[in-house]
Amino acid sequence: MEEQPIINQPIGTLGFSPEFVESSEKMGFKTIADVLAAGRADLLKKEGFSYRWLGELVTFLSRHKLVHLLQPMPGNSHG
Repeated sequence: MEEQPIINQPIGTLGFSPEFVESSEKMGFKTIADVLAAGRADLLKKEGFSYRWLGELVTFLSRHKLVHLLQPMPGNSHG
C-alpha cells in the first residue's frame, strides 16, 4: 500500500501542538492540503487564524521541505 502524502494526512496525526490542531479545526481544516488550498489571503480572514499558528505551519513545512507550497501558483490571484 502506498503511503499517503503528508499534506493529505489528518492534521492531528502530524505532531502539531494541541493549539494548532484546535485552531485548524475551528478554521475547517482537516489536512495541510486543505490549508494550502485556502490561499494566504483567505487564511488571514479566518476566525482562529494567528501568526503563532502560521509560524507553526511554516516550521512544519520547512522541516519537510514543503514551504514552497505556500507560494501562489502562477496565475493564481489567491496569493
